[in-house]
Amino acid sequence: MNGVKPNKENQRRFEIIRDIGCIVCKIEGKESVPCTWHHLDGQKNQEKHKLTIGLCYEHHDSKKDTLRYTSVHPYKARFEMRYLPLRELLEYQNLLIKEYENT
Repeated sequence: MNGVKPNKENQRRFEIIRDIGCIVCKIEGKESVPCTWHHLDGQKNQEKHKLTIGLCYEHHDSKKDTLRYTSVHPYKARFEMRYLPLRELLEYQNLLIKEYENT
């Protein structure tokens, strides 16, 4: 990973995101599809680590735009048109994190 190493608070966020799974798959009705985190605005500081969502390989790095999946890399505009804008996915991710912490 390039950038600043996440502090304990952000590491906890990443653990919860991993437990929740891919946010797009979840919206599509799939439960807890393994994911990694996607930074909406780089990894330059701890605040940037808070701008993360969980995406599975197909939605994150597969570099595919097919009938089944559109990957955010390199198809960000198509990804947002097909699913939701990244900022809206971030809002939903943050809501799921709060729910997770309250259980």
